[in-house]
Amino acid sequence: MLTIYLLALLLPTLSLASPVHLTARQDPCASPTDVAQSWLCEHPEIPTAPVDSATIIAGDSGTVNPSTVQPLPPSVPGTEVAPSAPVGSVPPSSDIPPTGTSLTSAATRTMGVKPTYPATSVSAIPLEGPFSASEVPTPATESTIPNSASSVSAVEPTSSAALPSNTPGSSDCSCGYSFSDKFNSAYYPKSKIIDFSTIPDGTDLATLGLNVSESTIGPASVADPSARCVGTLENVYIAGGVLNIKVPAGAGGGLTAGEVIFEEELPTGGVFSMEAKIDKTEGTCQSLFTYTTIEGTSDELDMEMLGNNIFKPGQNGDQGIGLSNYQPDGAKDGAHAAYPNDPTADFNRYTIGWFSDSNKFYYNDEELKGPEPHLPVNPCSIVINNWSNGDPGFTQGPPAQDNILQVRKLEYYYQTEEHSIYPALAPGCSVENACQAS
Repeated sequence: MLTIYLLALLLPTLSLASPVHLTARQDPCASPTDVAQSWLCEHPEIPTAPVDSATIIAGDSGTVNPSTVQPLPPSVPGTEVAPSAPVGSVPPSSDIPPTGTSLTSAATRTMGVKPTYPATSVSAIPLEGPFSASEVPTPATESTIPNSASSVSAVEPTSSAALPSNTPGSSDCSCGYSFSDKFNSAYYPKSKIIDFSTIPDGTDLATLGLNVSESTIGPASVADPSARCVGTLENVYIAGGVLNIKVPAGAGGGLTAGEVIFEEELPTGGVFSMEAKIDKTEGTCQSLFTYTTIEGTSDELDMEMLGNNIFKPGQNGDQGIGLSNYQPDGAKDGAHAAYPNDPTADFNRYTIGWFSDSNKFYYNDEELKGPEPHLPVNPCSIVINNWSNGDPGFTQGPPAQDNILQVRKLEYYYQTEEHSIYPALAPGCSVENACQAS
């Protein structure tokens, strides 16, 4: 009887099987119990809560106490639970799919707990994942979902430069530039446009396709043949939103000046403009002109502004803008045109039109009465300079104080084909689809 009594007391206790679970300080990777646990053990860089923690984790499917999680039943043969899609990087909150969009990992689907994103990128996570069509999130239009297999590294922006434009200097003027009747309805395929108000002080002019002369500038003085002006780098510089071309005061033993040459290409025709403010200090010649370096020729078109005859006639009786035209054999015709306003008070536009059948000069886009035209036919550089040779019959000077020609903008429209080839249309283009320049 005593034996039967003891068995009756112990039988209920022996019939209650203790649940199998991980105990404190036990290594969960020693014998992983499911696919998700195995995958997590293979990626120790992903942080997980310690096994002996009693923290209650809130998930989409309720709450889970990690200390009492039961082992998963054995996998059914023929089925496989795949790990999550790759995580390229930790997504910001703006990249996380909105509520209602399912983007869960294998561990989340198994445990009902939304996992914590790793603090660093994990590139070794497999790509496969058993997403249904309804579970794959739609990528945002301006960002990407990092763990979406179809995502790209960045969204390529739309460039406004690709949009059509008729503005000179825009990227869409590949068919060249056309002009109004005032400029002989001319057409030129190329341009050089520099707005100095947009260029930082001290910029090297060579980076803009301009050369600064360090050679002699202008002719020798009639009064003193040894008085030749020499260009220097120090006399040409960008500052205050303008190109400054200087003749220093009182040259003493040597005259120095400034000269800028466009010879990146040698035009054989075009419309060449500068927006400039003339210095009223007497003693220099400030000019825009074309010039050929071909031996034995003298093709040249000049606009010359002398400080000593802006408001009054000079010693030779000339007053205003000097306009000159050289024939290829060296013969010259010249004229002077009065200034319509004070050229020293503000910026004005000086333009040479070297057309296919004539030459013209303009001030603020209004044609000036020039000399008898002689048509240049040889390739020419385009030059802007400020110089003095002390000649009493021409520049006079040197200036008593620094004389600085200020240039705010250059606009050169031109062709480089032989002068007889006109219009020199760009391939596949017509005059009708060119940008309107003026």
